[in-house]
Amino acid sequence: MSIALTGTSPWSLTYTDGTTPVTVTNTSTNPYTFLTGNLTNSGTSTAATTYTITALSDASSCTAISSNYAGSAVVTVNPVPTVNDPTDISACAGSNFVETTYTGAVSGTVYTWTNNNTSTGLAASGTGNIGEFAGTNATNAAIVSTVTVTPSYGSSPTCSGSPQTFTLTVNPKPVVLAQTATICTGSSFTVTPTNGGGYIIPVGGSGTHYTWSAPTAAGLTGMSTGSGVSSFSSGTLLNSTNAPITVVYTVTPTYDNSPVLCSGAAFTVTIIVNPTPDVTDPTDQVRCAGASSSVTFASPLNVSGTVYSWTNNNTSTGLAGSGTVNIASFTTANTTNAAIISTVTVTPSYVNAGLTCTGTAQTFTITVNPLPVVANQTISSLCSDVATGVN
Repeated sequence: MSIALTGTSPWSLTYTDGTTPVTVTNTSTNPYTFLTGNLTNSGTSTAATTYTITALSDASSCTAISSNYAGSAVVTVNPVPTVNDPTDISACAGSNFVETTYTGAVSGTVYTWTNNNTSTGLAASGTGNIGEFAGTNATNAAIVSTVTVTPSYGSSPTCSGSPQTFTLTVNPKPVVLAQTATICTGSSFTVTPTNGGGYIIPVGGSGTHYTWSAPTAAGLTGMSTGSGVSSFSSGTLLNSTNAPITVVYTVTPTYDNSPVLCSGAAFTVTIIVNPTPDVTDPTDQVRCAGASSSVTFASPLNVSGTVYSWTNNNTSTGLAGSGTVNIASFTTANTTNAAIISTVTVTPSYVNAGLTCTGTAQTFTITVNPLPVVANQTISSLCSDVATGVN
């Protein structure tokens, strides 16, 4: 704060802030600045000080009358505003972040904030509290907004306090598409989803886990339950019937980024469990050469659509090397003088929903015995009553 002096320098003057008089002698500075340095206000409200000139004289020993230096100056010092450090917040994508309320010691403080990452769903900047907003995250990893809030107070001048920084973390929710599979009875189906192709499988923290309950389906056993595991497994499913059975699991994926758990929409795993066909062990056959033979295959389980594939290790019996379904009537053969044997292996199979399920093979034999052959004999002339023989 400065005053303009008149008269002959140097001057002497006395001023007071209302508490302590200050006398300055032999100063030639004009205008004279009698308030220098930084003023401080450690309080929480404005502080006003009134400065008054109480005496003034010049080098000629002329003393100014009070009306010549009448008046005073009021200096107002604003407090330095503060803001309490906000708590870091974590939430799930699609969930609402609650309003972030700023507090400080100085009433009337204005809070201005900036955000370095708008992909979380928060605007780039604002004034006042951060209102409720829905967090966004279309990635498979947590994304973070670093928010810097600066307190300010007053105008002309505006006094700013120290900024505080906090974070808003938006955790992703897992997305898994519905699954469909076909298996044979006695098998299991496992799903370990990976990120991409419409899937969002979050990483980081403790990762993504899956929870499901065991469904029920008549004629089917072995369904599993799962809780907090890294992949889905149906369990070993056993179909005790002669037809396919469909079972549907409902699985909930959850991303664990402690202390936040983010559950995605449940997805279904639909599994078709085919029956395994069987075949009765055919009876071994023994035939004479030239006889007819056939085999009709039977199934105790009677799975509709079963195909019987068979192979024969010895075609010299007159039976083909392989075939499907029943063995049609054929004429046995044996050109040797000893029995010959075909070992036949029959394998049942069943196809449904693009999957072939094969049952246990059975083996049987077809033995073909040779027919006896007698060569023509030449009989020489014989005398009456003479014994003879044919070899």
